[in-house]
Amino acid sequence: FKLRRAFQGYALVPVGGLALSVGYQPFLWQGVLWHRSSLGLATHLSPSLGLGLAVNEFRRGEDKAELSYDWGLFWEPTNWLNLNLSQQNANRAMIAGANLDETWHLGIGLRPLFGQNSLTVVGETVWQNSQEWALAEQRWGFDVRIVPGVHLRMAYVPERQRVDMGIYTALNKAHV
Repeated sequence: FKLRRAFQGYALVPVGGLALSVGYQPFLWQGVLWHRSSLGLATHLSPSLGLGLAVNEFRRGEDKAELSYDWGLFWEPTNWLNLNLSQQNANRAMIAGANLDETWHLGIGLRPLFGQNSLTVVGETVWQNSQEWALAEQRWGFDVRIVPGVHLRMAYVPERQRVDMGIYTALNKAHV
């Protein structure tokens, strides 16, 4: 456990029918710690389909890298099922002389308690393209509502024998 790489934060602010996001995440690239700042925009394309786009800047001291672009789709056809698909580093930006790997995420969420969001069981598969496509990792976990607006999230990553966890909050129906 290394605290300097463990902290990350994101905030989402509703702006009319859109949501503006800002975020920070430490990023380990070729054994060196970089800092990723993100600015994103999300909207509903229909009542059950959402689209998000993000621009990321990577910094290490005075060193900066090319901007990286991400996008994602979220589909919730019923109140007990949601699916998401996203692509990170879609443009394979260059950092310190090497291109970031393009990464695809495919996730599913099931709400077994009659579609209520008090418990969601989640699964995610991640594929990465460095030289050729390969399965990077899978995550299996849950999201539990502690009190209205506050959730505990936990996921196990078997390939790395790692547990990820965090607190998720919702303010005025904008998710952080």
